[in-house]
Amino acid sequence: MKKIILLNTLFITFISYAKVENSKIKIDFDSPVHNINPDFLSFGLDTAQIVGSFWWDKEGKMEGGRGKNKVTPLNLKNKNLIKYTKALSPAYLRIGGSEADALYYNVEKVKKPNQFDSELTTKMIQEIGEFIKKTNTKLFFTLNQGPSTWNKKGKYQTTNLESFLKYISKNENIPLTFELGNEVFAYWAIFGINYQQTEEEYAKNFVTVKKILQKNNLNSKLAGPASAFWPIIGEPLGFFFGKIKNVIPKLKEKLDIVTWHYYPTQSFRCPLAIRRANKERFLDPDVLDEIKDFADEMVEQVHKNSPSTKIWLGETGSAQCGGEPEISPHFISSFWWLDQLGILAQKKHNVVIRHNLIGADYALLNPDASPRPDYYSSWMWKKFMGRKVFKTESRNSYLRAYSHCHPDKKNISVMLINIHANPINFELPFKNEGFGFYITTHNLYGQEYLINNGKILSLDELEHIKAKVIQPKSVSMQGHSIAFFKFPDLAKKCLD
Repeated sequence: MKKIILLNTLFITFISYAKVENSKIKIDFDSPVHNINPDFLSFGLDTAQIVGSFWWDKEGKMEGGRGKNKVTPLNLKNKNLIKYTKALSPAYLRIGGSEADALYYNVEKVKKPNQFDSELTTKMIQEIGEFIKKTNTKLFFTLNQGPSTWNKKGKYQTTNLESFLKYISKNENIPLTFELGNEVFAYWAIFGINYQQTEEEYAKNFVTVKKILQKNNLNSKLAGPASAFWPIIGEPLGFFFGKIKNVIPKLKEKLDIVTWHYYPTQSFRCPLAIRRANKERFLDPDVLDEIKDFADEMVEQVHKNSPSTKIWLGETGSAQCGGEPEISPHFISSFWWLDQLGILAQKKHNVVIRHNLIGADYALLNPDASPRPDYYSSWMWKKFMGRKVFKTESRNSYLRAYSHCHPDKKNISVMLINIHANPINFELPFKNEGFGFYITTHNLYGQEYLINNGKILSLDELEHIKAKVIQPKSVSMQGHSIAFFKFPDLAKKCLD
């Protein structure tokens, strides 16, 4: 019996060692794969948070595709919210979500019609505009074309939308991009089986709204259809209710931006789940890699049908339906978040919008507007990962590696993520020493965030951390850690 136990122990040790053997990181500096937007890393607020409607809360109850209870409208004048948002600029601020398709634009100050759940007043619009200006962000706004706008025959009525866009054109001078509808081919799950729109109906509505924008001298881009991709299966019942790949060829160049949504797991709030959130899944290479196939599908469809159309992941978070309380607000979420950013930059996506900025479990900020680990990780991405993206390969699936030009164009940046519990040793393809920042924690399921062993509690501390010297031929990362390095040699690759 003792021999069997010993053999099992040796086998487990061998398997563990095999996962963390020394590795070389390969980077192709000669053929950059993509140039991302300066606002590649962006974020959103749910429409329900702006107007005070149905959204996620601690109770966790759900009706349709939204939380059961109404929330208090968000205070966009909160000084900490403004400060932390501005620190992540340039970025798009998306205001969207399921509530966007149940919203009445009350720009004429009349009584809200009964078929709408909530209303956006002129005061709210002005507050959004002020927030955009103070935070140096750009507004990405989801327009209502949901069942609340349909007549008895199911035809889209645009009278309220036209009033809204006319008001915006005359009264708001802010950067604007619009999106038509939220998770359009999942209306059956959000509003009920009798309220699903066809691909043809959506395409027709899209063209109609493009004309309305032009009529009101709004030269804004129009995005859609914000289609939801669930873990493993992609668009739920897409073969029956509609798929994004069938809309792209119908609209072609009329579709300025194609948007899709993806969450790698689903929280306890979701009544149906393909992959429930748990602690192991955020350290599983196969779970992290899943988005690659969906992203490749998007790139293929756009390249084939409308090469000028941009690709945005218009909504994402660690766990669908508000996030998972024991995972999403904590350090462990940063592995998934940074890895997904690295993957999508290589997969020719222009913008990735994190849902959401503040509120619920999956937000970047706590309810009091203090930073969570994913906020600090987002800040580090902004400081290190510039626009030009290089193909980067790691032979070890537990060591995730990505390389960009540094924003200063004087260095090459490398982001590394060790999702294994053990240290990993590796080499980087540079001759000269560089500088690095190691990110660790004592508790994966807490909000402690250490950089070079120093605990981070504020933005000021982030700005003044001293870098460590890195020897590229002998680099080591401890288990469950993240690193950002920069190297001055080969920086000439970033000048053109």
